[in-house]
Amino acid sequence: MIPVRSTPVATAVILSMAFAAIAAEPVKPDVQRKGDLWSVVVDGVDVNFCIPSHRKELRGVLLKPADKNVADQQNAWTAAVASWGFGECGMLLRDMNRGNRPRILSEAFRKALSLVAEASGHPELPRLPFVATGFSKGGGWARDLSRLNPDRAIGYVNVCCWMGGDLAKVPPEYLGIPGLYILGSVPDGFKMLPTIEAEYVPAMQRGRVLWTCALSWGAAHDWLPPTTPYAVTYLDQVVRMRLPAESPAAGTPPALREMKWEEGWMGDRSTWDAPCPSIASFADYTGTWDNASWQPNRYLAHVWRAYMTRTPEVTFAGIAADSLILENPGRAEYGVASDTRLTITAQLKDGVEARSVSFYDGDVPLGHVASKPYTFAWHRVPAGNHAVIAVANLANEGGLRSSPILWVSGVPEPDR
Repeated sequence: MIPVRSTPVATAVILSMAFAAIAAEPVKPDVQRKGDLWSVVVDGVDVNFCIPSHRKELRGVLLKPADKNVADQQNAWTAAVASWGFGECGMLLRDMNRGNRPRILSEAFRKALSLVAEASGHPELPRLPFVATGFSKGGGWARDLSRLNPDRAIGYVNVCCWMGGDLAKVPPEYLGIPGLYILGSVPDGFKMLPTIEAEYVPAMQRGRVLWTCALSWGAAHDWLPPTTPYAVTYLDQVVRMRLPAESPAAGTPPALREMKWEEGWMGDRSTWDAPCPSIASFADYTGTWDNASWQPNRYLAHVWRAYMTRTPEVTFAGIAADSLILENPGRAEYGVASDTRLTITAQLKDGVEARSVSFYDGDVPLGHVASKPYTFAWHRVPAGNHAVIAVANLANEGGLRSSPILWVSGVPEPDR
């Protein structure tokens, strides 16, 4: 065999080829951990996951595509996520001017699920379904990531972004994902309110489009405090309706339950600035489809009515509990130990007289008070999330008046 003599040129070529091969080999992103928080940067997107260390397996993910802060404080969102058995994912695109941002975020989310699954020992992550929420761009991306992943999107809440888009240009699977669209009632430079007529009304006329439309009274481009209880309640109900309780086989996304258009309720947008907006079952709705606001179920129809009450004549004057775990009066958010006593007092606007005040968990009757003080004692708050509403039956056939939403989470004791 004739020996091959190495020359400087040959050596340089070989080294160049070797370095090129190394450079071409993708670098695996590094997953960092700090307590329950797992962080990774994927394709220019910061992704943070909160995976509670006591959970052996997650059922789903709360996705925030434009907010990388997750589980940084106790609030309605963290309580709801815990009650669902979910993790939480926050994302932030470093270059907001990149093209096709929804697809970039969707692919980064999927890649991050696999990377964090390997690092955390949670093999179920890549197949998990999600609910999504966001404000402004984040609301639009919550909608768009749901559209791009219809097999895994349980539902979404889009606050202060444009409506659902041109029906002729979206896949039919997307129209079957329940979505809540909340727009500020005050016109602003973003011109989002006109999309109700341009996009939402055609959806209701078409039918079988699972979108709910609501206004945030007094808001322009803002997320005002009453929006959080409504948004959390909406996703809580959708999770209950669509996500099976049992875990699927490893590697297989759960088959989300289909929601029926005809099984929903309707809010009448022609009355949504009335003292008590009109709601009705699908069969009993007598308004026009132009003015319809589809609701996933009766519970959320009553919550929509409470949220849409523009100037409430019934409000909550006080709340007391044996064990308050979360207390945020300014945002009407409370967490209490489940199975403990909760006392709620409602009050009427000056000059308003009522024959009685009834208390509800959404549409579920809790108690009835016929005289002042309108105080209701909930002796054993069930575990889970509750949208408490007080409804006054006015004197002299004055009709009904709804309070805003009081969000209460019954939190089980840690050893249960």
